Amino acid sequence: FDTYSDDALYALSLLRAQEPCNKPAVGGFSAGANAALATLNRAPREFAGLFLYEGTFFTTDPTIAQHNAAICTDLESKLSHGIAYDASAAVPGLVLQLAQAAPAAPFPIPVFPPGTTNEQAMFYVFGSPPPPGAFAPTPGFVRCITDFSTQSFVYTNEARLKLIGPLFDSYASVAAMRDLACGLGGSDDSHYDRVSEFKGDVLIYVEGTGFGPAMFDTAGLFGPRATVRIDQNAQLGEADAYFHRDWNRVFLAPLRSWLHATL
Repeated sequence: FDTYSDDALYALSLLRAQEPCNKPAVGGFSAGANAALATLNRAPREFAGLFLYEGTFFTTDPTIAQHNAAICTDLESKLSHGIAYDASAAVPGLVLQLAQAAPAAPFPIPVFPPGTTNEQAMFYVFGSPPPPGAFAPTPGFVRCITDFSTQSFVYTNEARLKLIGPLFDSYASVAAMRDLACGLGGSDDSHYDRVSEFKGDVLIYVEGTGFGPAMFDTAGLFGPRATVRIDQNAQLGEADAYFHRDWNRVFLAPLRSWLHATL
């Protein structure tokens, strides 16, 4: 995340050269939220606003911390052995592409029960907690609430999910995964230790099966001069708001309203 925040701070310098009197907002979705938090932490007085959609390095919840501590140790070991990336990040995008191209065909990777189709694999991946690892930052992490009896998403627009799916990551940085797990595990505060200096506006999205308590804990990091707004949808999965059938109302409208008030 130092690399991400370096890039963001370089972009910030260009913006400030053009608009020296105006401070920008920074934010993101999932890993983008982590990058935004790390960026703000590098320069907490240089931004007018921060929005975080289901992504943070911080929690006081003992269950989440314990869940991530072992993951942190494993990822640090991988880094020490020169392992720089994790190809399993490509699975969600691959699952969506196969489910769209050949929904009834057998899923080619033997990680699900024999006979699992590409479409069924899609519901497994997005509707069930992943195996323990950095892609499961909380024990009950579920991307999209799924009705397995009808093989359908409850809130997510499947066509929208499949449209955006090919843009998902092809791999994940082990260093970034380590930052996430070690932050949540309580052994690294370097990406949030200065956010209390921030004096702007904060928008935090909290869905029901995402980072959960960690997002509320993160809201508590900000000092009294920051204004924090929480947009909570307890019934939704981690990604349901963004892929929602009515995503303009559920995701975009709160963000647009906040941006108009902030900038």
